[in-house]
Amino acid sequence: MGLWNPARPDELNERITHEAESTRGQIVPRKLVEKEIRDLVEAAAKQYPKLKDQASVILWGPAQRAYASHDPTTRKAFDLRQGAATDWNAAVGQKNSPFDNRIIEQCVLIPRMNVCKMTPEGLAAKQPEARLAQEVVFLLKLKNMRLSRHRSESCLSAEEIQTLFGHRGSQLSVTSKQWQNFCEKIGGLPIPPHLEVKAPREGGRSSFCRPALRLVKELILSGEHPQDFHAKKFSN
Repeated sequence: MGLWNPARPDELNERITHEAESTRGQIVPRKLVEKEIRDLVEAAAKQYPKLKDQASVILWGPAQRAYASHDPTTRKAFDLRQGAATDWNAAVGQKNSPFDNRIIEQCVLIPRMNVCKMTPEGLAAKQPEARLAQEVVFLLKLKNMRLSRHRSESCLSAEEIQTLFGHRGSQLSVTSKQWQNFCEKIGGLPIPPHLEVKAPREGGRSSFCRPALRLVKELILSGEHPQDFHAKKFSN
């Protein structure tokens, strides 16, 4: 910016002049900007004691962390609203968007429709089919699980998937111990690395739209061949 020149360290200009060098193509890493602000606050605290240990507040606001409003617990604790004035981190030029402004992808199964959100568990009770995306991810993981049965590699049948899916309820995960017990119950043994089913992620977006998710869920639980399932749906 030309406000300070290391060759003349005692001089500090108040305004940018035509002699300032171009910053085009130069990107300052965020961690260096943060470090510089912290150093400035610590230096200023020597003359203004109230600034001591306040660098994080100046950087990130009352929550003292970046993107604090994205975390439901922190948002509630500090009464933040995503994208509001209290959510601005002006020191680093960061403004959080009040909405998801990324380009929404098309559904991989029905391309004319957009993908849907992965609803957090805390909102599941307020919306019908709120956990549909997570349920389909869980069912797809169950469908891909492998076990040893009758001395050969096997997968779960539709009835076994229905049983395991129904028993899990809202808990869309299976620990290694639970998987081992279920395999023994149906006369099988776990095959590494298929030893557990981790819970689906809470945020972000699915790869499907909701109509497609309903179809995938119905298909997996039905146990029908995809071609037969497709033919039956289009024959109605």
